[in-house]
Amino acid sequence: MNKLLSKRSEFTSTSLTNLNKIADSLESKGQEVIRLNRGDPARYFPTPKYIIDAYIKALKKGKTYYSNPAGLNELRQAIANKYSKKRKGALNEKDVLITMGASEAIFMLNNCLINPNDKAILFAPYFPSFDTLLKLHGGIPILGHYHETNNWNLDLDELKEQLKKTNKQIKYLIMANPNNPTGTLLKKKELKEIVDFANEHKIFLVSDEVYDEIVYNNNNFTSLVEVAEGIPHMIINSASKVFDCTGLRVGFVVIPEQDTNSVALKEKMLDLAALRFSVNTPAQYAFLEGITNTKEHKKAIKIMTNTIENTSNYASKIINETKTMSVVPPNSTFYLFPKIDFKQTHFKNGCPYKTFFYCEC
Repeated sequence: MNKLLSKRSEFTSTSLTNLNKIADSLESKGQEVIRLNRGDPARYFPTPKYIIDAYIKALKKGKTYYSNPAGLNELRQAIANKYSKKRKGALNEKDVLITMGASEAIFMLNNCLINPNDKAILFAPYFPSFDTLLKLHGGIPILGHYHETNNWNLDLDELKEQLKKTNKQIKYLIMANPNNPTGTLLKKKELKEIVDFANEHKIFLVSDEVYDEIVYNNNNFTSLVEVAEGIPHMIINSASKVFDCTGLRVGFVVIPEQDTNSVALKEKMLDLAALRFSVNTPAQYAFLEGITNTKEHKKAIKIMTNTIENTSNYASKIINETKTMSVVPPNSTFYLFPKIDFKQTHFKNGCPYKTFFYCEC
C-alpha cells in the first residue's frame, strides 16, 4: 500500500462500485450491460413528473443557494409529521436531519459513534456499505444472521451467544428493513424482540427503511419507530427508492428520543452536516413535493410496486424451477437473492467452488 495513503483508505473500495468499473469498460467497447449490482429504480421507472416539475420550479425561482445544513425546515417538519403519525407522539423538525442520501447518514453515524476497535452488530446478508463504512472508521462488525432455510428469519439466540464472548462496548445495531438484498420484511413481533434485545444490552438501534413502501404480496410494513418508543434509536430513509429519484441524493435521519445519548448524537451529526454546508437545495424542494403531494405519490408508488410484485414473483418461480438455483420469494424491495448449487452447474473452464454461495441480483 502507498505510504502516503492512510490505513483507513483500504476500506474505501466497495464491490458495488468496482462492478460498475467493469460494466463501464464493457459498455465503452459497445457491449450492452444490464446492471444488477445496485438498486437504481430511476433507470427503469421514470421519476414521477410532479417531482421533476418541483425540481424545475425550484431552479427557476433561484433556489440554488446553500440551505440550512440540517435541511429545509419545511421538509424536516413534513418528515417529522409523517413519523409522528407512526409513533403516535409529536416530533418536530429538530428530530430530523436531511442528508445526501442514506449513505451519508450511515457515514455520519459511524463518524460520530465509532472509535478504533469499537463494535457494531450487522445482520447478514446486509447492504455492503454497512460493513465498509464501519471498517472505514475503525469499527469491528459482530454478525447476526438471517437464515435462508427459515425464510430469512433472524436468529437472536445465536447473537446472544456471541455477545457472551465480548466485553467491548457495542455502539449500535443496524438492520435494513425491508432488507437489501433478500427482500425480507421483519414482522412487528420480530422488531419488538430486537428492541427488547437492544434495551437489555444498552445498544443504540438503527433501522434503514429506504424501501418502506415497496412492499407487496399482501404484506404490511412496520417501522422501528412504531415499537421502539422510549428506546434510543434512529431511522434512516431517503427519497431514492420509494420516490424513484436516486440521482437527487436526498435522504434523512429521524432520531425521535430525548435521552442523553440521542440528544448528543443529534447535535454531533448536525455539527458534521455543517462541514459540508448543505444538501442539494432544489432537490430538497422536489422531495418536499414528493412527501406532501400524497395523491400523486400514491399513483406512482402503486404502479412501481405492482410491476415489481409481478416481476419478482415470476422470476422467483422460474428460479425455483431450475436444478441449479433456488430462492426465497421476497415480499419487499426489488431484489432477489438466489442460492446457486455449483455441484449441479457446469462451466466451460471448470469451477473452484464446492459448496453453495449467494449472489445478489
